[in-house]
Amino acid sequence: MTWYACDLETPDLDFIQDKILSFAYYASPKNKGVLTNLYDISYWFESHPEDKYIWHNGKFDVKFLKKHLGLDIPIDWDTLLAESLLPDRPESLKLEEVAGKELGVPKWKDKTMYKNMGQADPLAVAS
Repeated sequence: MTWYACDLETPDLDFIQDKILSFAYYASPKNKGVLTNLYDISYWFESHPEDKYIWHNGKFDVKFLKKHLGLDIPIDWDTLLAESLLPDRPESLKLEEVAGKELGVPKWKDKTMYKNMGQADPLAVAS
């Protein structure tokens, strides 16, 4: 069993109409990746049935996975939920803010990130 930090990127918050742009997973420097094809994402989860998944706002991500891939993926740990319980939580509970506060990770998202991901449209065959 391996614990994976997982995250979906989507263009917006509507899990019914929006597409999955990418799925990223991380267990170690040698066990990480980013997938942009729905078939590859589905295969990845099917290949890891005994593993555990750490999400940030997992209920959002698993709704997307259920709608677009028909997968029932567990939320074994949710960093948004855990952080929201702390008395000294950041004002924003976005992943970038929580990672900065708890781990000292610098900000990594910029305004062109989603635009560039959406231009490739690798998921045109989505459900």
